[in-house]
Amino acid sequence: RARSIAEHVLAVTLALARLLPVALRAQAAHRWAQEDLEGAGVDVRVLHGQRMGIVGLGAIGLEVAKIAAAFGFRVSAIRRRAGEPVPDGVEAVWTPDRLHDLLATSDVVVLAAPHTPETKRLIGARELDRIKRGAFLINVARGKLVDDDALVAALRDGRLGGAALDVFSEEPLEASSPY
Repeated sequence: RARSIAEHVLAVTLALARLLPVALRAQAAHRWAQEDLEGAGVDVRVLHGQRMGIVGLGAIGLEVAKIAAAFGFRVSAIRRRAGEPVPDGVEAVWTPDRLHDLLATSDVVVLAAPHTPETKRLIGARELDRIKRGAFLINVARGKLVDDDALVAALRDGRLGGAALDVFSEEPLEASSPY
């Protein structure tokens, strides 16, 4: 299960980086979208050498780190227990008090932490104000780790370059959901 979720994280990261949602919408509308996908001002990203920050280094976070490192990401992570050895493929492991450092330096932030009283709304307006501009947020943990209103605002104003959400605080989503 951890490997499957980790592969999903990489798949959605690639989809965001390569603007696949834009390409697929254009294809479905039978519209030529080359100008939307290439050229000046278009943010198609090469992932090799970018920074991935993983919040939670349990089974899923460790698998994400392995795949991301093999793909060329520079990986940092947050975990509660500071004294354990740094896993292969991870450059740095920080304690939760360094979350803002992780957010400020990561091109891709992956949430893979459990839902606990400490992680409820872990990512809110304050954290999204500190996140690296244009970063992607991938949540494969629990929907309640994210403040939905703050996330929608960060997507609308461009602070976030994109988000892939596998979970939501309210499921199923209402048809009127901004997501």
